[in-house]
Amino acid sequence: AGSLTESPPHGEFIGLIDLIHMRAIVYPPNAESLRMEDAVPNVIPLQQQNDPSSSSIVEAAMEGRRELISHLAEVDDIMEDLYLHAMMEEEEGNGDSCPVLTNISTEEIQSSLRRSTLSRRVMPTLCGAALRGVG
Repeated sequence: AGSLTESPPHGEFIGLIDLIHMRAIVYPPNAESLRMEDAVPNVIPLQQQNDPSSSSIVEAAMEGRRELISHLAEVDDIMEDLYLHAMMEEEEGNGDSCPVLTNISTEEIQSSLRRSTLSRRVMPTLCGAALRGVG
């Protein structure tokens, strides 16, 4: 199975980053030539990544999660309250970690995304390469 440290050719789709659960989903090399049963992706938790070569991916995922939360705060009142509270903590400078990322849980993001989708304020999308059986 693939990993975060393997560098794919430029522009090749090898997997995706789950911003809600903060994990990378990496498909095995040549997944398009494998049977569906054999093309099982490798799920890599991003919080447990200590490898310096994957630090840019982890940082990009954290920024993406922060952006997701920010966009949800624009359309969901409950997330807006959570986001503003976290932003106030960030301005106060309580610690080294980002309050937006540490104080807003996965469950709160999922609930906000569900409410926003049901109220037709957002439309979640996923990427993939259907002809290659990836995504």
